[in-house]
Amino acid sequence: MLTQEGIRGNEEFPDATHNTMLPFTRMIAGAADYTVCYFDPRIKNTHAHQLALPVIFYSPLQTLYWYDTPARIEDTSELEFFDKVPVTWDETKVIHDRIGEYVTIARRSGSDWFVGTIGNNDARQLTTPLDFLDSGHNYTAHIYATDDKMPTATKVKITRAIVDSKTLLQFQLKERDGCAIHIVPATKEDVKRLPLPQNLPQAHPRLLTTPEYKPVLQKQIKNEAWAKDVMQGILNRIYPYVEKTQTQSDWMLSRLMMYWKSKATNVYIRGGVYSHADGEAPVPTVRFGSTRGQASVYSRPNIEAIIPYMDDTKGVYFHNAKKEGQPLEWSEQANASGIESINEQIMGLGKDAAFVYWLTGDEKYAKFAFDLFDTYMTGMYYRNEPIDLNKGHAQTLVGLSTFEVIQERILNELSYLYDFLYAYIKEKPGNKIDLYAATFKKWIDITIKNGVPQNNWNLHQAKFILKVAMVLEDNRYYADGKGREYYINYILNRSSARQWSLTKLMEYGYDFNTGVWAECPGYAQGVTRDFTNFIRDYDNTFNQNLLPYLPIMTKAVEMLPQYLFPNNMITAFGDTHYGGIYTEAISDMMRMAQKYNDQEMEIRFTKMYKLFNVETLHATSLQQSPQIYSFFTAKPLVLNKKIEKGKDFVLFMGNGTSVTAKGFTIRSEEKTTAVLTYKNGEYFFTCDAPVTITTVKNKKIKLNKTTYQIISHETV
Repeated sequence: MLTQEGIRGNEEFPDATHNTMLPFTRMIAGAADYTVCYFDPRIKNTHAHQLALPVIFYSPLQTLYWYDTPARIEDTSELEFFDKVPVTWDETKVIHDRIGEYVTIARRSGSDWFVGTIGNNDARQLTTPLDFLDSGHNYTAHIYATDDKMPTATKVKITRAIVDSKTLLQFQLKERDGCAIHIVPATKEDVKRLPLPQNLPQAHPRLLTTPEYKPVLQKQIKNEAWAKDVMQGILNRIYPYVEKTQTQSDWMLSRLMMYWKSKATNVYIRGGVYSHADGEAPVPTVRFGSTRGQASVYSRPNIEAIIPYMDDTKGVYFHNAKKEGQPLEWSEQANASGIESINEQIMGLGKDAAFVYWLTGDEKYAKFAFDLFDTYMTGMYYRNEPIDLNKGHAQTLVGLSTFEVIQERILNELSYLYDFLYAYIKEKPGNKIDLYAATFKKWIDITIKNGVPQNNWNLHQAKFILKVAMVLEDNRYYADGKGREYYINYILNRSSARQWSLTKLMEYGYDFNTGVWAECPGYAQGVTRDFTNFIRDYDNTFNQNLLPYLPIMTKAVEMLPQYLFPNNMITAFGDTHYGGIYTEAISDMMRMAQKYNDQEMEIRFTKMYKLFNVETLHATSLQQSPQIYSFFTAKPLVLNKKIEKGKDFVLFMGNGTSVTAKGFTIRSEEKTTAVLTYKNGEYFFTCDAPVTITTVKNKKIKLNKTTYQIISHETV
């Protein structure tokens, strides 16, 4: 006999309290088929509770989805648990239980563990130890639990985490709730893998904010001076142009840089120089950008001076900066500069208008933004990847709109515009949402293919790709299966020839002992800022903190002062600039610390932030740029007045010279990596070679290679 019923199961749809009694009553008599179902509307318990039942109730012969008709079954991702759960077991552990209240059972099949937890009709918090796992090994836990914020009908969120035998999992069960866990041995790739967001927002906007935040923002603009100023600045920038379109609908549209009449589909370059364009699309297409790195006497006109519907596959009418009055003159495109910046500026105005429409419902702003977006994206849909006639290195760098994929900044403007305008676009008769998605995907596929993986380029590419990915729909929406989950995972965890994962890039570029980035100071500060911006923006969209998975970022931000000369300025190499420390990375760490109540991190970086007196030097806490993101990612930073500015933070010695702190000097006779960190009144020191420390009283102390030493002001 494989199984028998003899149980009040889902044919009667009992409540959760009944289910927490069965393991102590009916189940002691042997296997029993509870007839688990999942989508039937008569179920009294949460879907996460139902997921756990095949583990809780032993039956070698089970029929899942009992009483569920095909019409009820939805394509929800947690069904993978039902697909994987076996019906016979090699080992069983009862983790904790209390009859009629709760029970947690773990069962092993081969190397996989399945854990089921169910509670009764009351809410409760449970802590589940995983000490049944083999000690010293890492595992990947796939956790299926209730989350009322999930956009699915079942409200089940899937979380993946790296765990071991020492892990304690905490669950806040609501009434009639439960959870299910599938635990498998972790691969090396799993350990390095960054977690993907599980409760992906389905509505738009979703990049900077959500529909639910609109009334909060409207109230801020009404009642808070800083928000009112930001909004007024946005309106001042776009209102004149929106008004022009009320009397001449194509006033702004006609100033886009397009192949208006020629409708060219193919663009040709010779190395970093524009050559020509040919082919013909059914609609006007997007003009390719200016020559790469070209210093030219011909510069772009402002929007008002652009000749409407300018179209010439060989040249443009731009200002001749060498002549008096800088007249507009025809110039070959190879000698012009700033074509792509015109389209970027215009799409930035479209983005502003889309935001104003979302916030106010004023349709004149929606029409202004839509006409620009639709014309541009439809034109880019018919444009092909540029061809290098020299068949050289330029072919491996080129993007759809410009010579380098890291210069595709217009993708930011297009993504925000589309996100805020999505509802309006979808309501348009014969909407082109599929066409727009295909255009976005083609664009970022080329960016992935033509990037540079091992330096700051990789991160610039990732920023553009992530913005686009987050406004795409789920994988299942597209025939090729490449939606936002695919591209988000690509940026976080996948590596290809010319686009590395964030983790691989960090491992390659950062010294994990010191936080030093392996490029010149200007690039190094910029890369660290871009990483923290990425983490901040990712969290803003998904409410998911990547910092615990990227601990090198704490060291990297603490390292920033080491790029300074004694005059508090960084040196400049190549195309970087002489200037002060980049404080945005520090403020990003403070914002994350405040959000997640990490007091130690907030104290550490507030001390550092105040050390550079940024309130007066840069005024980043006092004034906000009139940009949309100021409402969401750059709100005024609130500094804890009780935290004083720091003294010393990180002193780095990496070439056999010396570092000096208050009260002592550290010297090494050979090349060494040594780091001195000030924290809570003490100096923490690490080194990988013998050093000599001279104290304030001129006492010399020699230290051999060590991993950790604590140094006070006068003693070692």
